[in-house]
Amino acid sequence: STQSTWGFLDPLWQFGKQAMATADQSRSSDVRFQILFLGTGSSAGVPTLQCIAGDTCDVCADALVPGSPNRRGNVSILIRVNDKNILIDCGKTFRSAVELYFRKNQIQYIDAVVLTHEHSDAMLGLDDLRELQRAAPITTDSTTQHPLQVRPTSMLDIFCDEFTHTRARASFGYLFPSTTPDPSAPPGRWVAKCSWNVVSVLEPFQPVEGFQMLPLSLEHGHEYYALGFEFGVQTRVAYLSDVSRVPEQTLRQLQLRTIDILIVDCLWFSETKHLTHYNLDDVKQLVSLLRPRQTYLVGMTHRVEHRAGQRLLAQWGAEVGLCIQLAFDGLLLDNLLY
Repeated sequence: STQSTWGFLDPLWQFGKQAMATADQSRSSDVRFQILFLGTGSSAGVPTLQCIAGDTCDVCADALVPGSPNRRGNVSILIRVNDKNILIDCGKTFRSAVELYFRKNQIQYIDAVVLTHEHSDAMLGLDDLRELQRAAPITTDSTTQHPLQVRPTSMLDIFCDEFTHTRARASFGYLFPSTTPDPSAPPGRWVAKCSWNVVSVLEPFQPVEGFQMLPLSLEHGHEYYALGFEFGVQTRVAYLSDVSRVPEQTLRQLQLRTIDILIVDCLWFSETKHLTHYNLDDVKQLVSLLRPRQTYLVGMTHRVEHRAGQRLLAQWGAEVGLCIQLAFDGLLLDNLLY
């Protein structure tokens, strides 16, 4: 039952509550951060390959137009704080997101990666991190130059739960170093140099110094769980990117105080339920309960047209006194007070 499955988290919920309360008292009031939406679509992305190769639907046709808000990669955000960049999820479309949004937003490096789960739309882009790790030029006395002229200056921290850690090791064994690399050793295979860190539900961690995140458990299909995250003290953000049901203990954590920004999964606006994702009815129930100051929807398929969706959400939001809208790839939330 739900009670027996999640009852063991009661002490952890109290721990999470106390930890975030302590953070409230200790954080600097002048630290600010940004959230950049790198992807806001389903695992298939928009436009879908089905529509590109066959009969194109109106949404996918529009998504092919440069700058269209209907173009959506796999769900992912980048958090910038204190000149450090934290990436949440690194899926199949990560490379495209880098091409479109990194130079535009003066992003050159990734300093930490946080994974919500082990599906391909969350971690299949991990190999590309090798080109975005902070590095320094290789100096050598040899007349034969190595083709790779840089070496990582530090390990890239990756944070995930135990299950994702196990699955990532099976898929990306070469990203799990058996020993700490010797900075004076000759360069070998060109891969990201990663340090893997296992996190637990409702136990805070810092992906970069001075920025705390709290893992939340989310049901993402029958007996399958992904992580959501809470972060920010003065601007409280809840990130629930892959969810079909919010467990009771997570709900209690979310209800501790007002959420300023809620980022939440919404596959489509249809009344049809999905086994692994929220639909709009699910979202409406959650935001009506939590009443966040601002809600952004992510994870939409090509069944959701951006402009029509915004009008529908604005109308419903006005009726219930809530601000809710579709996020889009490249959306930047700037100057958020930590």
